[in-house]
Amino acid sequence: MDMCFDSCQQILECDHVIYNSDARTCLGKSRKSGDFSTNNSNTYTISKMCVPGCSIDGTDFLSDDIDVQRDIISLMECQYHCQEHPDCIGSVWALPWNVDEAHACRLKRAMPSSKRVRNEATIVIPKYCLGQLRLEGDFYQFQNNRFKFIVDNKTFEEAYYHCEDLEGNLVSLETPEKYAFIRSAIFQLNFFNSTTFSGNYQIGA
Repeated sequence: MDMCFDSCQQILECDHVIYNSDARTCLGKSRKSGDFSTNNSNTYTISKMCVPGCSIDGTDFLSDDIDVQRDIISLMECQYHCQEHPDCIGSVWALPWNVDEAHACRLKRAMPSSKRVRNEATIVIPKYCLGQLRLEGDFYQFQNNRFKFIVDNKTFEEAYYHCEDLEGNLVSLETPEKYAFIRSAIFQLNFFNSTTFSGNYQIGA
């Protein structure tokens, strides 16, 4: 199985391999197609790259580009370029088989749902993956602060006192980095939990 995985790493166009342990066969695939599930317990699908759970496969967002980086070899490198840019809240990486712009990384200043399109040759990754920053009690650690996103329809005053009860404060966006983190976080919460996280948010002055 390891040799099957290694062979995919050596081929630029390879996205994943199908390995059958009975027949000891390895079939490389250039792109995702159909359902990866199988009834054969001896057949395995092995992805070329491991990506964080916050990535969104087969998705693109039109316009709102800040910059385009070329020859970016991985999704994680694309995310790194986004993290280095203060205005970026997420990026779109073109997969190796993308005919028009393979390995291009487009940095985004916004990713509204109205501009979302299906594109099998791209993958989206937010600036920061919330899952990697999560603490106990649904808190998230960013730089030296802990954040909690609360689903409650409250006025500014109610939200202010609720935060005080939690020994905290409504978030204030004093730095470009914190602003980008909050926007990236809200994008993920809205995208992955749209029935729960939607609408407006109360922040400090």
